[in-house]
Amino acid sequence: MKIRFGESLNINLTLEGDSGIAIPPLTLQMLVENAVKHNIASKNMPLDISIFRQGDQIVVENNLQSRLNNLESTGIGLTNIQERYRHVSDKPVAIENGPHTFRVLLPVLQMTKV
Repeated sequence: MKIRFGESLNINLTLEGDSGIAIPPLTLQMLVENAVKHNIASKNMPLDISIFRQGDQIVVENNLQSRLNNLESTGIGLTNIQERYRHVSDKPVAIENGPHTFRVLLPVLQMTKV
């Protein structure tokens, strides 16, 4: 996506050194794709996505810049993520939709050795 959008998309990923933690597969990809799908990303209005650890959660947040022709969201992607968590954990996924920022807080799952 960074190659496709260039300076129109900024992704700040700060999870270095966090070994032994996990989240369900494809969760981060789905959230980044959702942010791009629902927001404007241009050189004049770059889309900023941050992914970082906050305590026992991984936070994925982006600035809100809704598209003018944005269709009503079905919420399927977010529901899918919440259902994946229900299968592997009793910790809920939190969604915060503020006036300027959209945040999803993903509980960190501890990896077990097999």
